[in-house]
Parts: sequence; C-alpha cells; structure tokens
Amino acid sequence: MLPAKTTFNPDQFGYYTVGNDFRTYSKLEAMQTMQRTGIHLEWNFNKEVFGSYDWKTEPTETLPELYRQRAQQIRNSYDYVVVFYSGGADSWNILNTFLSNGIRVDEIAHCWSLAGDRTHSSYFNEEVYHVAIPNSQKIKEQYPDINHRIIDISQTVNDMYLQGSNKFDFIYYTNSLISPNGLARSYLRETVPEYRNMIASGQRVAFIWGTEKPRLHLRDGRYACQFLDMFDNTVSSRLQSIALDKGYYDELFYWSPAAVPIIIKQCHLMRRFLSVADPGHVWLEDQTGPYGKTKQGNRWLTNHGLHSIIYPGWDVNTFTNGKNNQSVIGPRDRWFWSQDPETNPGLKIFNAGVQKIFSSIDRYWYNVETDWRRGFKNCINEYFIE
Repeated sequence: MLPAKTTFNPDQFGYYTVGNDFRTYSKLEAMQTMQRTGIHLEWNFNKEVFGSYDWKTEPTETLPELYRQRAQQIRNSYDYVVVFYSGGADSWNILNTFLSNGIRVDEIAHCWSLAGDRTHSSYFNEEVYHVAIPNSQKIKEQYPDINHRIIDISQTVNDMYLQGSNKFDFIYYTNSLISPNGLARSYLRETVPEYRNMIASGQRVAFIWGTEKPRLHLRDGRYACQFLDMFDNTVSSRLQSIALDKGYYDELFYWSPAAVPIIIKQCHLMRRFLSVADPGHVWLEDQTGPYGKTKQGNRWLTNHGLHSIIYPGWDVNTFTNGKNNQSVIGPRDRWFWSQDPETNPGLKIFNAGVQKIFSSIDRYWYNVETDWRRGFKNCINEYFIE
C-alpha cells in the first residue's frame, strides 16, 4: 500500500552536498566546489525515505494496483492534474492508469518545437505527431471534459537565455541534461496563460511526468536498482530553487518518495524475468543497453522487453524514436543549433555558457574525455534487491 502523499518538498528531486557545510541543487556548483575544496560531492536522491524500505522483499500488490494507488494519490492531492504525454511507454502507462481506473485527468499535454523545426518529422516532433496527438484526440472523443494542449516551446527556447540573470546563470539551472528543450519546460507555468491564471487564482496545479524506468544493474552477482541524476529535462534545478509551495507542482509518477513500492515491484519483476530468460529470448539483445544484464553474459534487456514486463497492455509496435543519446547537443534541438549565433543572441549566450561549463570542470567528470557533447558522468544512488 502506498503511503499518504507527503508535503511537497523540492529536495525530493535530489540535491548535492560537498562535505558537511555545502548544499546545492546545482550539479555544476557542486562540481566547482568539489574542485575548490578537494572534497568529493555526493548526490542525495531521497536516501532517507528510500533507505527505510526493504528492497529485498517484493510488495504483495500487483503492479497495476500500485499504479492505481499512485494515480489516486496524485488526484487526491491537487486541483488540476496535467499528464505530459510524449507518446512513449512511460507516459502512456500513466495516462492509461488514470483512465482505466476512472480517475479523473484534467489535461493531456505535449511539448514540441514545430515552429522551430518547421516539420512534423523531426526527432522531437515525430513521436508526438504520429502517436501522442492521435491517441489524445481519441481519448478526447471518449472523455470530452479532458483538456488537450499542444505546447510549442520554440519561442521560449529562443528567448529564455536573454532573460535577466539567465544571461549569466543559466548554466546552474540544469544538471546532467544541458539542453534547451529541457530548460524550456521549467517555464511552462510562466509562458502558458491558462496555467498562470489558475495558479494565481489559488488552484494547486500539478504536472505529471513519466520519470523514470527502473535501472537494474548487476553488481558482484546481485541485482541493484540504480537512480541516476538525469531527469532535469522535466524538473530542473531552476524549478527546485523557486517552486517551494508556489501553487505549481511536479510529480515524477514512478520515482517519487511517495511511490517507492512501485519501483521495488518493477525491479523484482525484472529480476525474475532476467533470472529465467534464455540467451535467445526475443527481449534480449547483444548490444549494451541501460536497464539490465542477464546472468548468462553480455545480453541486455531491450526497451520493448522492459516495457512488456512493467507496463501491462503496452503495444510494442507503437512508433517510437527512442531516447535522446546526447545530453548537451542533441537531436531534439537541432533546429536551434542550425541558426547563426551572430543573428540569434540566445544561441550565442548558450554557446558561451556551455563553453564556460566544460572549460571550468575537470575532465574526470566527462562521460567521454575527448567529447564534451556526451555530457557529464552521472551520480548514482543504488539499493540491492537481492
């Protein structure tokens, strides 16, 4: 059984410490402090709550029942619930959980950059256009009271680096995913008039994000669940710094301290699958993948295999572009990079900021020492499930 929803706290999205006296939401600031003091930084992602659970014991409830409890928990906590639906499996499962259990959703929303890309077939837009929008339109026919919103963040991307302290400080507003489209999402409450007006009227408005899949890692013959500091494309350090009980809230549907049994259940289902899967199983492949390795060797659980285990009802034939494999200059922002920085002052400021970030940080932190575009190493919290 999921616990009652706890009071909103921006710490639930993680924070960094360097020694006993320094604490920040900014990974860059923590890395700079580490270099200055010689004390290694640490990332705390709900350690106090997560560490209080017995990860080796599988919850008795079914996974769909835990999903239902989480949806109801969220519904009971907020006046206006927005599910951000990209078309992928994570957000599809959230939306399906609400609707199939008769739990009200106030709005289905999508972000894209159609004005910037000028095509539906770009990496960022294609999944939204072919999957999320058509599915949402069908849902709208069945549930006419649900609002459907398509948010184009292109103008926000172009403008946000010119705003106030952003000209100098935006480099501290994202952590592992230093991408314009990620930071732009932190401005939705300010740039969408309906959200702004609801919040001003006193309503509690919640954005629900499909963060994140369980990451199962085999360490010394035992499986452990790993949490990585790489979801700031949904909740950035900027939001953590300004959004303390301001009337707008972010909820990670899966990775919340109010939903730990969901993560534990997912991990045990994955572990059980991996322990019996033969090397030729359809859901395993030989190339490196992010979510789990079998005990038979270097065969990895595919995305579709993972989705089939933890998201009942997911159609593995659904069109998908997969995950963005670049944390700094990625395909979602290709339209932005293609502009001339001499005529786009926002891009010029961004380029200068990125140069400052990577020139000031020791290459120890680079994922690939010779390629800053691959971003920084992740910080990890982990819990053994066996």
